[in-house]
Amino acid sequence: MGLSVNQHQLALLTTYAAIALMLLLALWNPSINYGKGSVDLLLLMDESNSIKPHNNDEIWTSFIQQSRSLNGDNRISLMRFADRARVAIPWISTAKTEFKKLSLNTSPPRHEFIGKGASDINLAIQSAVQHSSPNRHTAIILSSDGIDNINPAQKVFPLTQHNPNISFFHLNPELSKAPVAFKIESINLPENISPGDALELSLSIESYSENQGTVEIFINDSRSYQQFIKMTSGQRKVLSVNLPVDQSTALTLKFLLRDKQGKIIDHQHRMVDIRNQRQLLYIDNRSDNLQQQFLRLAGWKTVRIKPQEIPYDRAFFDTFNIVLMDDIKATAINPEIISNLSRAIQQSGTGLIVLGGPDSFGSGGYRYSQLEQLLPVTSESSRPIPSAAFVFLLDKSGSMESSSRNNSKLADALNAVAESAKSLRTNDESALLAFDRNVTVLLPLKHRKNTLTALSKPWKLQASGGTQLAPAMKQAINQLNQSTSTKRFIILVTDGVVLKQNINELKQALQKSNIQLIALAIGDNAELSTLAELTTIKGGKVLVVEDSAQLPVFMRQQLEAGLQSWNDNIVTPQSVSQASFINKPDTSWLKIQGYQITRAKPSARVYISTAQSDPLLAISQHGAGKVAVLPGKILKMTTADNFLNSLLNWLDMQQQNPNFKVSHHYQPGQIHIMMDAINTHNNWHPATTAELMLTYPDGTTHLQQMEAIAAGRFRTVMPATVNGIYNVRIKVDNEQTSYTAYVNNDLEHRYHTTVPWLQHALSSGKIQPWTETAFNKFLTASSRQVATRPMWLLLAFISYLLLIIAERGSGINRFISSIKN
Repeated sequence: MGLSVNQHQLALLTTYAAIALMLLLALWNPSINYGKGSVDLLLLMDESNSIKPHNNDEIWTSFIQQSRSLNGDNRISLMRFADRARVAIPWISTAKTEFKKLSLNTSPPRHEFIGKGASDINLAIQSAVQHSSPNRHTAIILSSDGIDNINPAQKVFPLTQHNPNISFFHLNPELSKAPVAFKIESINLPENISPGDALELSLSIESYSENQGTVEIFINDSRSYQQFIKMTSGQRKVLSVNLPVDQSTALTLKFLLRDKQGKIIDHQHRMVDIRNQRQLLYIDNRSDNLQQQFLRLAGWKTVRIKPQEIPYDRAFFDTFNIVLMDDIKATAINPEIISNLSRAIQQSGTGLIVLGGPDSFGSGGYRYSQLEQLLPVTSESSRPIPSAAFVFLLDKSGSMESSSRNNSKLADALNAVAESAKSLRTNDESALLAFDRNVTVLLPLKHRKNTLTALSKPWKLQASGGTQLAPAMKQAINQLNQSTSTKRFIILVTDGVVLKQNINELKQALQKSNIQLIALAIGDNAELSTLAELTTIKGGKVLVVEDSAQLPVFMRQQLEAGLQSWNDNIVTPQSVSQASFINKPDTSWLKIQGYQITRAKPSARVYISTAQSDPLLAISQHGAGKVAVLPGKILKMTTADNFLNSLLNWLDMQQQNPNFKVSHHYQPGQIHIMMDAINTHNNWHPATTAELMLTYPDGTTHLQQMEAIAAGRFRTVMPATVNGIYNVRIKVDNEQTSYTAYVNNDLEHRYHTTVPWLQHALSSGKIQPWTETAFNKFLTASSRQVATRPMWLLLAFISYLLLIIAERGSGINRFISSIKN
């Protein structure tokens, strides 16, 4: 039995309504969840000083426990931040073995350094987004107390546009901070004091509630003051303190406030510099005194010492503003001591003055020495000098084999020849002869392109036989007679008895050939009378060398002296460059007699020279300090006092220049240094560049050009991540100044408030608190989903087809029924 008309119409209407509903659902396109999706969890952990480490350990433990509940292709990562952000754990799957090992740790890994005295949440958020994968559903969990002392007033969320797959959450490691009872409101103390003076300071304490506690002051980590305080709410108390000081270096001061339970509730750091009387170390071997009285009147404390008395203490030279070496041989000071002096000049700004005389520079064996490396000159001539001829005559008799050391006397003599070759010039001639009863010509006299290589060969000589000097001397003289050089030398090394055979004949030959004999006699057994007679010709000399190991030094010195690096003539100096320490109207004192011939290095600046361009005053920069050489006797003149004082003041890199006003301020990880410079006429300094050298607390130095921001004004920014004293030296043209800055990067205090943008983001829901409920919602939102639009369209289409078929079927039935009727 078929449907009635009313029933049929109702079925049609129902079907049409169902199709319309399906089309509406297709238009809405709701999704269907069919399982949890993969997620990334990034813990962004604030580890600045305002957060206790154990609180972060608790957050880490909770984060790991939540991460263990994740299955499948899920990942975690950890970023630590304070003044900067660093990835502590790269993205790691929770299904990996590495994660299981990591989850056993009770505290987060801390491999890289971050400056905990600052907190930059803004930068941390941006770094976290860059670290995230753009196509993965990610939760960035900010674990922070909200204190941002880099951008403390920022009100806008750090990201205007970000990945829609990223959700932000917040954890506060210290949900409840007890309000402070009181704090240090200000500290007033001098920038520097003189040695022996007491340190006078005052500090203001501000109270927020009625409470009691103690104030403590530490000087260089030693407690020097303690005071009990009791204050009412809103009270301000000023404490005046007078502290004795016995240190002679910069003072670091720490101020602590403790509550009645002894807990530190506030702390501050400051620095006070102690300016010593300027100290000059005067090194010489003489009995006379170089203007000691004048130096005292000019404000210098002078310490006089002989070269052999200098201690090996690495920091010995650091306490002196200037070191003055007066006509000292290079060998008079141990190389280790020279290294200590070099470090003091380079790192502490100690100035060095080297004075010339008959025993210094070329005559003092400076050439190629460690001392010469510090100087602005080398011990050689700056102009062509006539060539000279040298014959090295070595005794190789049997007694030269003996020695109390590993090397024989003969081996030491050969080493001395090789060392002396360093002083020979390219146009000099050289020869090497060895003798016992016979004479062996190892190298004939001639010019050589590389004299050092030729004379340093590993000669295979066997010490044996007796000593026959006369034949050897005749052979050496014959060699020199072949030379066209006007300066001729025989350098003789022997330890034996020299027979007086043919002595007159040898003297005549030396005189006729214009040859100077320099005899080095080894030990007490050498017979000197014959040698003494021979060396009277042409100003030769005999030197007794007690230990053959000293032969290289003695031979080198005598060879340098033979080259006449000391010029004993009267010269009229000439001004090459002007400087503030040279008084132009009064130059009469500059006329000198005697100076060492030297050559200026390319890095040196020559201020005074001879008419032949030999430097008489040259200065160069060596790290933080300056080195000056005066190869002549300028400072020996009685009218040189004003010049000396001006030069000392100019070289003193540790002094403060009243015309240069330096200041600094600290930002997390950086020290900003500013300087205003005026000239002697009280006008802005015309210089456009300034050079700054910063010495860090660990002793390392960094050189940097300062930026000129206006006439006479300069600034620069340097990295500063370590607490301590930073020594600043600034050079502008030929002037300089020093400045001491103290940096303590502990800038976060408990009375800071949450940064405004974080407060606004939490209240507006842009960032949500990270709770267990929030965690579950995040996982649910990340579940796998499928769109239903195709399904609803397909159902609507099938329903429509069925409807058509049904309509057509009912029509056919009615047609058949009508035929039957």
